Amino acid sequence: MATDLKKQAKAVYSALNKHDLEKFLSFHTDDAILESVPDGSVAKGKDELRTVINGYFTGMSDFKMEMTSCIASGNRQCEEWIVTGTHNGTFLGFPASGNKVTFRGILVRELKRGKTSRVINYFDSATLAGQLGALPPTTKK
Repeated sequence: MATDLKKQAKAVYSALNKHDLEKFLSFHTDDAILESVPDGSVAKGKDELRTVINGYFTGMSDFKMEMTSCIASGNRQCEEWIVTGTHNGTFLGFPASGNKVTFRGILVRELKRGKTSRVINYFDSATLAGQLGALPPTTKK
């Protein structure tokens, strides 16, 4: 099962990076759930998933998401990822800033009947908010 998860995850990231929303959705069950821990949002079903992912594409026309590592066990997998893009459209309610965006996160993916049925997503919302212009930029020491 772990091999199936890793193979599917790579295909999901490929579809996201091609901005192929229908291909992305084809890897999910009809009742798939996407939970975003930082903002508490929950998307249920393909229509709500479509809305969430389309928000990334319209907020960052050059949106890319790279899986940097993954660990799989049974029907679950943890994936570390990095998102990059240019904030050139409304994203998460923030008007376009023109800023380059790079933020990291981790998600837990669960498969049911060979498709993603649930994703719990955790990401660095403070860094993202700063890059979107909602907070003062962070500085590294």
